[in-house]
Amino acid sequence: MKTKTESECLTDLQKLVTETKELKKGAKIVISLPPNRGDSPCLNHKTNIINATVKSIFAEDRGVFVCDNSNLSYRGEPDARYICNDGVHPTPAGKRVLFGNIRQAIARVLIR
Repeated sequence: MKTKTESECLTDLQKLVTETKELKKGAKIVISLPPNRGDSPCLNHKTNIINATVKSIFAEDRGVFVCDNSNLSYRGEPDARYICNDGVHPTPAGKRVLFGNIRQAIARVLIR
């Protein structure tokens, strides 16, 4: 995301999903959205745009499940409880929330 535009990131993701579906017919895919970072307001803005677009693109796709990690943030900015001082890596509490989000996404996949 640092070196690509929002459009390039979205195109790459859509290509990856399409290729995966072609290789693994009937596969269910979980996309874990990137959380906001504490080191770059510019990247946070890009992340928010990409996350909203990914949710929209795959909203009706029954084979793709989006894991929303926005609960690691508050109003589009990282929540200090969940991010280390480096502004990038999750704290132990942040890891628990992140892993809980992924666990819930996988559970949704398994019951569908």
